Amino acid sequence: MTGDDITRLDPPPRPPEEPDPADCCGEGCVRCIYDVHDEAVERYRKALQAWRERNPGVPLADGHADAD
Repeated sequence: MTGDDITRLDPPPRPPEEPDPADCCGEGCVRCIYDVHDEAVERYRKALQAWRERNPGVPLADGHADAD
């Protein structure tokens, strides 16, 4: 099975999109959009690590950020 076959059957997780700075109100919200984004990045890193363990040596395709 090739790397392309693997990523089609078990695609790597996609990194979360960066929040738009205009979406932040700047009022110090308890759960700011940047806090939510940081949590999403942490979930992405864990999901990417699990994907790498399932698919050792398979490179990430374009559009997938490496979380190392």
